[in-house]
Amino acid sequence: MVERRGYYRPVVIPAGLYRGSVHDTRSFGLNATLVTSDKLSEEIVYEVVRAVFEDFPKFKTFHPAFKVLSRTEMVTLGLTAPLHPGAVKYFKEAGLL
Repeated sequence: MVERRGYYRPVVIPAGLYRGSVHDTRSFGLNATLVTSDKLSEEIVYEVVRAVFEDFPKFKTFHPAFKVLSRTEMVTLGLTAPLHPGAVKYFKEAGLL
């Protein structure tokens, strides 16, 4: 399924994430995308993206599923909408685009 559908990716659900799960479980998952309107200002989107990426280690602690996130993969994988100009501005400044 992962090979046929580019929006799926292989994932491992870590042991202990859910009650009763004592072993890592290989599965598949989706890439999540934060979406906004093109009406939102470049400055606001830039600041949101900057806040996430500048303190990435802390962001990854907000949910167990975030532990496996990679900055570069977040910019390039599973994009389901065009990047907002504010996001593009930050990603270019950070060398991610």
